[in-house]
Amino acid sequence: MIRYILTIFFILGAISIKAMPPHPDLDKKLKDKGQTWIDTRAKAPEDFLVSESKSTPQKAAVIQGSSSATVRIPVIFVVYGTPYSASSDIYSFFKRDKDKFQYMLVILTITLLLIFASKKAKIKLKPAFGLLAIATITMFASCGTEDVDDELDFPTDISLYDRMLNGTDNFTLSARKYFSDMSNGNLTVHFDFYGPVKVSKPWYYYGENTGAPGTDAHPGELVSEAIRLMVAKYSSTDFSIYDSNKDKKVDAIIVIHEGPGEEFVGDPDTIWSHEYDLNSAKVMYKDGYGPIYTDGVYFNTYTTVPEYNSTRGESTIGVFCHELGHALGLPDLYDTSNQTYGVGDFSLMGTGSWGGTPAGSLPAPLLAWERYYLGGSNWITVTELTSSLNDKEIKNIEESREVFKIMLDNTTDENQYVLLEGKKASSSNEWYVPGTGILITHIHEGVITKKISSNTVNYSSTRVHGINIKEASGTDLWTKANKGNAADIYTSGGITNIPKYTDNITYTLSTTATTKSISDIQVGATMTFDYTP
Repeated sequence: MIRYILTIFFILGAISIKAMPPHPDLDKKLKDKGQTWIDTRAKAPEDFLVSESKSTPQKAAVIQGSSSATVRIPVIFVVYGTPYSASSDIYSFFKRDKDKFQYMLVILTITLLLIFASKKAKIKLKPAFGLLAIATITMFASCGTEDVDDELDFPTDISLYDRMLNGTDNFTLSARKYFSDMSNGNLTVHFDFYGPVKVSKPWYYYGENTGAPGTDAHPGELVSEAIRLMVAKYSSTDFSIYDSNKDKKVDAIIVIHEGPGEEFVGDPDTIWSHEYDLNSAKVMYKDGYGPIYTDGVYFNTYTTVPEYNSTRGESTIGVFCHELGHALGLPDLYDTSNQTYGVGDFSLMGTGSWGGTPAGSLPAPLLAWERYYLGGSNWITVTELTSSLNDKEIKNIEESREVFKIMLDNTTDENQYVLLEGKKASSSNEWYVPGTGILITHIHEGVITKKISSNTVNYSSTRVHGINIKEASGTDLWTKANKGNAADIYTSGGITNIPKYTDNITYTLSTTATTKSISDIQVGATMTFDYTP
């Protein structure tokens, strides 16, 4: 029930779900079919059990104002009541009431018809057929009995996720390393594994779309049930250890469900990976049981991710890192209206979560704004330029941890500026960067402040985006010609009279020129630029 319905916005300034952007191949398939997805699922106007921020996403408290922090994240592995298998038209016929009862009903009906027909025709049935009929009726009678399996197995060896997330067995490009790199070594993320647990219903009950792609029916119920099963199974565990700032809320929980995610394979019966909260799922959509209370803390905010992308055993960190970015407090930076590509492949929170081969193995780094938003000067140094400069050197952000800021408008509710960050094209064992040069982003803090709670920082092709890539090659991200490439990173030239936006009410795209210019960009053994204030 991840409802991508624009009209939901009338509900008390509703706050929306945060979801993965579709894999590029799926995005193309949807476009070819004339389909689209709009990332909007309203959040509850009031949290009856847990007080939630109504203005901005809650950043993990341990990383605010701290030189270093460790975040522990519980991870539940979930197998379905009926094992996952890819949907088909024939299969869809049998799944209507979502129970294996239907299979047995068809077989039983055929068996009884054959028995009846044979009696009418006075045909003597062979003993083997009689045994088949008895076996069928016995299987039918047993359909209501729930299997008991104290030793559940997750289809993929859980040790794979330990390597992929925690970096065990010298797995170098793990989720743990990603956030260590982005935070300049100030954030350590550790994942604790629980399960698997077996939920009561088939995958298509939880993931079946109620409308457009991604409108899953019961993800909240899946998560609620999985948490209850985990708490019961691990009754001796003190889950309050996952409340880092002692606000009686578990910071986040990740649910890894059996099978792939809809954002990759496009199967309408699978769950589209997302971050949401159990309270809103229950209040807004009657989905699930709401927050789960144990050990003095509530489980509320959750993230769902799939067992694999397209092939079992082929799991990558992109989806995990993107959704964990939400748990830490970051908004989506792809265009949540799907009218533009937003920041595209230049950020984990855009489509850069799919970087690398296989997709998601080398997600794009966080942009400078994202790093400063999460960790301030502990994560990155922002140096404001106020005077004329010639041949100013800028270094690769991953090495220098420094970016340059040019203020365009510092009036109240505007606060517009551009950030310059040095980029170096990535190798096969580095986070995805398409080219070498200077990446320039336009930041509109007024838009960010007003739109972050509804996850519409980058929204629409007719409204100012909070974070916008100033492309060296034109406007490909805006027109959806591509998701960003090396040509969008400046290797020469610059921007004369950098424009600023002038509409601070509805944020239309009207601009005016400033006196400030970036020029004579040079990229070689070193990267330099000139600046005129």
